[in-house]
Amino acid sequence: MKVVYEETLARSKWEIKHGIVHSIEIGWSTWNPDEVSLRNRYDKKGKFSPRGSSEIPLRDLPALMRVALERLPEVVRAREQKAP
Repeated sequence: MKVVYEETLARSKWEIKHGIVHSIEIGWSTWNPDEVSLRNRYDKKGKFSPRGSSEIPLRDLPALMRVALERLPEVVRAREQKAP
């Protein structure tokens, strides 16, 4: 894992690289220069792909984590019931 900070005239971002094809970025969003977003980039060149990458506002992260943690036991139980 490699952490890189990049600052340009257009934007600044933190990038956490997981190998060649996957990185996670925290920086200014693509839709609003005043909004911070979390991007999950996943393609063969490590660049943004609308089909293999996602971007969410950082302000949405606490709600997403809360729902995921609340539902995790239910999802695990359902999976265990389907296991052969």
